[in-house]
Amino acid sequence: MIVNADTGEPIPDAIVVAKWITSAGTAGGSELVCFHVGTATTNAAGEYYMPAWRQKSSFSAKYERDITVYAYKPGYRAQYRFPPRDGYITEYIKDKLVPSQDTAKERLEYLDHVGRNTLCFQARESVGALLPLQKALLEEARSLARSESDPVVKYLRDKVSQTETELSEMRDPSKGLNETQKSP
Repeated sequence: MIVNADTGEPIPDAIVVAKWITSAGTAGGSELVCFHVGTATTNAAGEYYMPAWRQKSSFSAKYERDITVYAYKPGYRAQYRFPPRDGYITEYIKDKLVPSQDTAKERLEYLDHVGRNTLCFQARESVGALLPLQKALLEEARSLARSESDPVVKYLRDKVSQTETELSEMRDPSKGLNETQKSP
């Protein structure tokens, strides 16, 4: 359930993102890798249903280690257990949002942060799940920005376009091929 941290009231129509992550070995050690993503929207009671998903990761012999959950609603921001320090978020309280008191500049920075932290690069089969969130972030960014050339608007617009292109290519793989790769 997603609630307003100040009032305890449920927050309807919030977008909830769940990222399935695991550790992957790299030349320099290991890093967390997201390999599946799902989204849901809260109902009038602030409740949401996230379909279960379980599959071995191609990055590890282990099953997912963690599911990270984020919630977003225009005009709200995540509540933090500890305040952000030096540009780093210390810990989200995942089921609570607070009404945003941000300036337009601060809000745009927050939208950029949400957009970047909900990416899931290796989740090609579930990439479309992020499109509703990306579109909502873009719509709010456009309402705050002075122009379409604002860096956050540009970044979010590019992410929406990239996701739509990937979805199109998944439906019709020939769309992703250049002219020399297509069959005669």
